[in-house]
Amino acid sequence: RSVLGQLNPGLKLTTPNPTYVFVFRDTASLKPYRRIYNGQPVGVGGYFLTETEANWVAINGDPRGNETAIIQHELLHSILSNNYPSLPLWFNEGMAEVYSSFIASDREAKIGAPVPEHVIWLRRHGAMPLADLFAVRQASPDYNEGVRRGAFYANAWALVHDLLVGNPAL
Repeated sequence: RSVLGQLNPGLKLTTPNPTYVFVFRDTASLKPYRRIYNGQPVGVGGYFLTETEANWVAINGDPRGNETAIIQHELLHSILSNNYPSLPLWFNEGMAEVYSSFIASDREAKIGAPVPEHVIWLRRHGAMPLADLFAVRQASPDYNEGVRRGAFYANAWALVHDLLVGNPAL
């Protein structure tokens, strides 16, 4: 949050409403609180909800996962929601994935490191057509169903990463 504020002095980093963060011990303890799609819980490591009275964050805190990336992803959703509430879903999720790899030390901050699972996905399956990526909405199967969700997140990350960071091989 501090680094983003230094890079973008006009950015609103606090929300007008309280934010409640719930960290669950593991996947099993998060399961009853996951979002539901077509009667089934959506298998995610965390999520961010904004409502008129408060913001809600749920995170799978299983130490075998990457809870730091989940926290950074969800924090960026909060900041984006507070500053740019109408972003397209592909850009919102792509930005959150780019910032999920944020690393800071005493002297520098790095944003935009590759997300290994997305790189692997894209190498195996290739990219979605942009029209398909841009058509995904929160109620779409591509946003909610396991393998399809993985494709959406990998493609959203790749496009936003390319727009912000570029391709160093070019």
